[in-house]
This record gives sequence, C-alpha cells and structure tokens, in this order.
Amino acid sequence: ELGGIMATKKEFSVGRLFLQIALGTLLIVGGIWAITGNGDFGITALNNIRNLLNLPDIVYTILKISYGVIELIIGVFVVIEIFAGDILATFGKILKIIIIVIWIASIILAFLLPKSPYFILQNSRLNLKYFYDLALQLCALGGLFVLL
Repeated sequence: ELGGIMATKKEFSVGRLFLQIALGTLLIVGGIWAITGNGDFGITALNNIRNLLNLPDIVYTILKISYGVIELIIGVFVVIEIFAGDILATFGKILKIIIIVIWIASIILAFLLPKSPYFILQNSRLNLKYFYDLALQLCALGGLFVLL
C-alpha cells in the first residue's frame, strides 16, 4: 500500500480488450490520417484554430504533424499494452493524459465553434450528424479515461 492507495494489476475483461483494440485502431488510423494531410476531427479543430488565428501554413503543418504523431504513438502503445501489459508505466500515463487534454480541446474547438462543419445548426436546421459525431468523440474520450 502506498499512501492509502493500493496498486492493483488491471484485470482482463473482454470489454476492455475490445475497447483497447477499437481505441488503438482509432488512434493509429487518425494519426496516420493526420500525418498524410487529411485528418480526423482533431484536424478539423486545428483548421478552426488556423482560421480563427490566421496561422501561417508552416505553423499549421507543424501542429498537424505533431498531433498526428502523438495520436499514432498513443494508438500503438494502447495496442501493445494488450500483449505486453503496461510497459511504459508512468511515461505511458503521461502520454495518455496529454492525448486526453488534446482530445478535450479538439472536441471544444471542433464542435463548439460556429464556423465548424460540425456546428449544431446547419442552415438554421438541427444537425443530427453533430450529435452523432459528438457522441463518437465522447465515447473515444471515455475509452481513454477507462484505459488510463
């Protein structure tokens, strides 16, 4: 026991296994997608920042590639943990906290800015795709918290 908190080994469950596979795949594909220039919803958030702040192309490119690399690395480690356990220990937790913070910021920037393609109202009509995409991102964020 350490300071009143017992260290426990993560128990195996089928649900956790599927969550790790799904979230790892989501992060790996999203990272590759961001690096290759297209991007997932996080890149939509970066586009919103770019438009809001009139960022130079080089700054936007650096941010986009950095985001993609972080997303890709976290995804690989989430999948590796399935087979090797928590091999990164504290460093892995720090990486996951970083991606959680980035994910929360991306949700805010992608879904709450009026010029975003995800904005709740499109042509003065309720945008159901907004709620669907937001729900998917909140599921991914919840998965990150569970796997932390």
